[in-house]
Amino acid sequence: SELADDKDWTVWLALDEHDIPLGTCGFYEEKESDTDLLVSPKTMSFSIAVTKPKARGRGISSALLWRGL
Repeated sequence: SELADDKDWTVWLALDEHDIPLGTCGFYEEKESDTDLLVSPKTMSFSIAVTKPKARGRGISSALLWRGL
């Protein structure tokens, strides 16, 4: 939940019809550094994906990933 408040992260959350969270995925912006000069501007990394066991197999993670992309 801390990542949702971090300005460097984009976090997507899937809710059911009762607003209960079922899954989430997180992306963060890669930044050029002194050790990695080949990072293109606005490059995002997909880092976190979680789906509750009862909600697996319904395409929730796929939908979140495609939304993030």
